[in-house]
Amino acid sequence: MSKIASFTVVTSPEFPDTALAIKNPHHRTTSEDPMPTHEGWILALARERDALLKFKSYVHGVLDSAGVPVDPPGAHRDAGCRVGQRLEFLLAKLKEAKQNGG
Repeated sequence: MSKIASFTVVTSPEFPDTALAIKNPHHRTTSEDPMPTHEGWILALARERDALLKFKSYVHGVLDSAGVPVDPPGAHRDAGCRVGQRLEFLLAKLKEAKQNGG
């Protein structure tokens, strides 16, 4: 994350098309630099949500391809994070395989 003028730019090398520039309401370069509108914030949040949904879909696709169960039981799932529980499941299986010489 970096500051450019009055914007916060969030990027990821893995997902360059999901870069997000959000106007920072507490940092103005000049007195004429207007505060962001509610509509602008809503649009920025919608773009961020769309990028996160795209990433979530990608991660679930990779886990599906790896044969990880869709909804394994566990604390992460119970807290509402199915992706986290699927990753915990996969890591536990990898650790088990490593301990068994695999």
